[in-house]
Amino acid sequence: MKKKILGLDLGTNSIGWALVENDLENKQGEIKGLGSRIIPMSQAVLGKFDDIIFYHRPLKSKKSTIAECQYETKGFISKKDEAGKIVFKKEITDADKTEFTRVGVKVTSKSNPLYIEFRLWQFLHNLKIYEIKGAKDIDKTKECLRNEEEYVALFDFLNDKKEVKETDVINYFVKKKVLEKVKKGEDEKYRWNYPSDKTYPVNPTRHQFLSKCKKAEISSDFLTNKVEQKLWHIFYSVTDKNELEKALKKFAEKHNLNQENFANEFVKIPKYPSQYGAYSEKAIKKLLPLMRMGKYYDDSKNEIPDEVTKRVTAIMERVEEIDFDEKKIDEKIKKVADDAIPQQILKSFISFKDKDPLRGLNTYQACYAIYERHSEASDVPQWKTPECIDKYLKGFKQHSLRNPIVEQVVLETLRTVRDIWKDNLEKDPEFKFDEIHLELGRDMKNSADQRKKISSRQSENETTNKRVYELLKEMKADGNFEDVRPYSPQHQEKLKLYEEGVFENYQSLDELEGVEKPFIKNKLEESYINNVRKLKSPKDTKKPVTKAEIKKYRLWLEQGYVSPYTGRIIPLNKLFTRDYEVDHIIPQSRYFDDSYNNKVICEKAVNGHKDNSLAYSEWLEKQGGKEIDLGNGGKVALLTKENFKNHCEKYFKKNKIKLKNLLAEEIPEGFINRQQNDSRYIAKLVKGLLGNIVREENEQEATPKKLIPVTGAITAKLKKDWGLNDKWNELIAPRFKRMNELTGTKHFGSMDDEKDDKGKPTDDKNNQKKDEKGNLLYDYAEAFSEEGVVALNENIIKLNGKRFHHPIYK
Repeated sequence: MKKKILGLDLGTNSIGWALVENDLENKQGEIKGLGSRIIPMSQAVLGKFDDIIFYHRPLKSKKSTIAECQYETKGFISKKDEAGKIVFKKEITDADKTEFTRVGVKVTSKSNPLYIEFRLWQFLHNLKIYEIKGAKDIDKTKECLRNEEEYVALFDFLNDKKEVKETDVINYFVKKKVLEKVKKGEDEKYRWNYPSDKTYPVNPTRHQFLSKCKKAEISSDFLTNKVEQKLWHIFYSVTDKNELEKALKKFAEKHNLNQENFANEFVKIPKYPSQYGAYSEKAIKKLLPLMRMGKYYDDSKNEIPDEVTKRVTAIMERVEEIDFDEKKIDEKIKKVADDAIPQQILKSFISFKDKDPLRGLNTYQACYAIYERHSEASDVPQWKTPECIDKYLKGFKQHSLRNPIVEQVVLETLRTVRDIWKDNLEKDPEFKFDEIHLELGRDMKNSADQRKKISSRQSENETTNKRVYELLKEMKADGNFEDVRPYSPQHQEKLKLYEEGVFENYQSLDELEGVEKPFIKNKLEESYINNVRKLKSPKDTKKPVTKAEIKKYRLWLEQGYVSPYTGRIIPLNKLFTRDYEVDHIIPQSRYFDDSYNNKVICEKAVNGHKDNSLAYSEWLEKQGGKEIDLGNGGKVALLTKENFKNHCEKYFKKNKIKLKNLLAEEIPEGFINRQQNDSRYIAKLVKGLLGNIVREENEQEATPKKLIPVTGAITAKLKKDWGLNDKWNELIAPRFKRMNELTGTKHFGSMDDEKDDKGKPTDDKNNQKKDEKGNLLYDYAEAFSEEGVVALNENIIKLNGKRFHHPIYK
C-alpha cells in the first residue's frame, strides 16, 4: 500500500513543498516532486502633496467584521443564481455543501450581562486554590468549595465586583475560616491557579449599575437579571446622548422610578468598548442553564431541552459501566468510548457519577451536551477536487483577514496546493492526498518555566500600561505640560520610551561624556522607584500606589532623557510637543521591526535629517558633528561617531538589543518578531483550510487526524535524515547558476562540486570550500547573500509582482 504525503513549509516570503510517496509494506519513500514559490515583496512609494485637507466623516459601521459564533448558524447562502439573486437556505443537504457558505450568528459584546455571567461561571469551574508548601503545592480547592452552596456564595460575592485579584479570593476564604490567616511578616501561604499579579474583570457592567443605583437612591434589589439585561441593551444600542437620555427616562417611567434622578445618574455611564467574546448570545442562553448551580440552576432548569437530557443520560450510562480502578481507568474508558462519545468526554463526566450531571458543567462539557462537539470547528466541509479551492479563492473577500502579509501567504499556499493537486490528477485521475504535514512557525508546547516567563512578561506589560496612563493623567492635571493626551497611543508610547531611558540609565548619567548633564531635582531610593513601577505603595507594598507617590515619581523622571544623536536632555514637559518624535533606529522602510527595542526619542529636525539611514555606520559616519537647524532660531550639533558610540555603550548598556541596533553596521538578517507572529496566525489559518482536503466522512474535529502539524525542529531533522537537503541543493543549483550568469555576479552563491565515493555531494563540512571570511559555500540556501536577496526582490518588483512558481519533478 502506498501513501501520498504533501509536506508544506510556510514562510512569510516563500512557500516550500515536497510530495513524498511512502510504500508502507517495504517502508520505502520516494520523492515525487519538490518545489518552491517566492511571494513577491512590494514597496510603497511615498508621493509629495501640496495640500492636505482633513475631513472627519461619521464612522462607518464595521459590524460586518465582528466574528461569527462557532456554534450557532443563521443559515446558508450561495452565490448569485441566473436571475442575479443570492439564494438563502435555513438548512442544506450534503450535496449543497460545495455551493453554499455558512452564515454564523455574530458573537456578543463582552459587556453583555449574559456573557459576563457565562464567563464568571467558567472562571469558578476552573478555579483552583493551592497551599504553597515545599516542592509540591497542596490542592485545597475541595476544602474551600465543598458543595454547590459554597460555589453560589462565591459567585454572589464576585458578581457585584468590577474586577478581582488573587488576594480578594484568598481573603474571602480566610474570612470564611476555611484558610488560615497569614501573619504579618510571613511569606504568602496560598495561591490560585491563575497568574498571581494579574487582575481579572468580573462584572463591570453590574458594578456600574449598582454604583449609579446607590447615587440615585434606588435599592439594589431592583437590579434583577431581566432588568439588568434590558438596561444594558439601552446603553449598547443607543449612541446619541440626547436619545440615550430619552430612553433612560422612558425606562424609569416604566419601572416607577424618579425619571430625572435616574436619567441624570445613568447617562454618565461611559460608552462600552467595542470588545467581543467568542460566543453568541443565542449559544450562551443554551449553555448557561447547564453551567449554573444552586438557586441559579433551579430558576433555569426548565430551559434544558429533552434532547440534551437524553444525550447526557447516554454519557452517564457508559460512565456507570466503568470500574473505578485508577490504574486501569484509561483502559476501561477506551472500551466504552466510540466516535459518538469520545474518551475525553467520558473521562470528564466521571466526577458526576454521584451527582446531577445537568448542573455545574464546565464549558466544554456543556458544549458537547448541547452541540455534540466541543472543538472550535464551526463548519466541517470537505474539498474533494481542486475546483473546491478555486471556489473558495473566488469567494474570498480581500482585506477580510485585516493582515495583508497573512492574507497573501494563505492564498498563495492554497494556490500552490491546488496546482500540485491538478498536476498529479493529470497523471493519475484517482490521485488524492493521504496526509498533509504542515510545519508550524511556533513551538507546539511551552515548558512550565517558559509559561511562567510569558505570564510574568504579560503582567509586567499590563502594569506598565496602567502606570503610564496614571502618569499621563497626573501630567494633564498638573497644567505645566503641553498637549498631554492620556488616551493617545502615541503619547503612551513616547512616555514608555522616555521612562525606560531614565529608569535604565539614571545611575550612569554622571559617567556620560560629551552630553548635557541633567539637573536632578530629587533623588529617590531604588526600592521606592521599583515599587511605584509595580503600582505598589513604597510605604506599604500591600496597598496600591497613591497619587502623591505617582507625582513624586514623575518629578524624579524630570531629570531627563538624553537624545541619543545629540546628547541633549529632552525636557519631560516638552516631550509631547511637535519638537520631538519617535525614531525607528533601523528604518522601517528597510527592516520592519516595530518593537520598543528599535525605537528612541529624538528631536524632530534630527529625525528628518537621519531619514532612512543607519545612525552609526551611514549617517554619523558622514554627518557626525554637523549642526542641525531646529527652527525658530535654534540649532543643535550631532554627536561625532566616536562620541555617539561611547554615549550609547554607557547610556544603553542595560538594553543590549537596543544598543546592538544603535551601533548596527548593516541591516540585520533573519526572522523578526512581526514575521514570527504572522507565521503563528498563518499556521493556524492554513491548518483549518487544508484540513478540508484530507477530512474523512463524518469527521467533526477542527483538525482532522490526517493533517499533521509538526515543529520546525522535527522537519529539519527529517530533511537531513532523508537526504532532502542534498536533493534540494541538486535541483535548485541550475536556477541560481543561471542567475549568476545573467547578472555577471556571484550574488546568488556558489556551490562545492566535490562528491563522495558513491557520487553524492559530500556532507563533510571540513572538505568544503570557504570564502575570504571563512563562510561555507556548499549550500545555496546558506550562501544566498544579502545583495542577492535585494537584487531578487528588486527584480520581482520590476516585474509588477508576478508570482514565481518553480515546480520541479523527477
